[in-house]
Amino acid sequence: SNAFYHPIARTVQDIARQHNYDVIIASSDHRYDNEKHFCEAVIRRPVDGVIMVPTHLTDEDIDRFIAFTQTPVVALGQHIKHPEVDVVWSDDEKATWEAVTWLIKERGYAQVGFLGVPDEYPPGPRRWRGFTRAIEHAGLSVEPDFIFQGDFTLESGRRAAQQLLARRNWPPVLFAVNDLMAIGVILELQDAGYNVPDDIAVMGFDDIPEAFIIRPHLTTIAQTPVDIGQKLATALFDRIEGRVSGSKRELECPYALVPRQSA
Repeated sequence: SNAFYHPIARTVQDIARQHNYDVIIASSDHRYDNEKHFCEAVIRRPVDGVIMVPTHLTDEDIDRFIAFTQTPVVALGQHIKHPEVDVVWSDDEKATWEAVTWLIKERGYAQVGFLGVPDEYPPGPRRWRGFTRAIEHAGLSVEPDFIFQGDFTLESGRRAAQQLLARRNWPPVLFAVNDLMAIGVILELQDAGYNVPDDIAVMGFDDIPEAFIIRPHLTTIAQTPVDIGQKLATALFDRIEGRVSGSKRELECPYALVPRQSA
């Protein structure tokens, strides 16, 4: 599981206890069938409010869910456009642009590789746009041989590193759209006898606890999961307890560049 979500869930639980509510947690593993199953389960067994991190649910799916349950919903992710759903989000496209620009201008890398995810995962297109904008802004070109794809898991980072190892030319630095994949890349390269960052540098996104455990420590973009959890839970209880009604609110969370040893 991705440790990025752990402090979010813990913060939501802490705030729920302050309101004398219990929290039921379900993991979708980024699968559409699991997300739909969760909605169906809540329709059968009503709850007072829902916080979701939907990857595949559409606004139409969420609209049907709200129509059936009449339950307030708060979501993490700026891709959710439903007019009745409060959204907590971070500008990860801008964060990616800033990170890649920093790698080029401040760290002096002449080219940057990219380890992304399929477009069906909502952060994927945003972070890809941030990457390509930064490359173009620097007067560079996107090298197809330096583009890899995973699925947010550590194992997919290892697979991407195996593909990298099979190629003759490497980028001097690889930007991964989350920390787990970046860590998978580092571990696979180290197992093959290579040094990070001497042979290739690696940067991630999220700043999960493992980013400071891996050697070298992972350079990354830190999100703020406690703040995200606070905003999600507070927005939901605003709705449940009647302090807020009407159309959606958008609640932005900060991010920060965290330079360490891997890049």
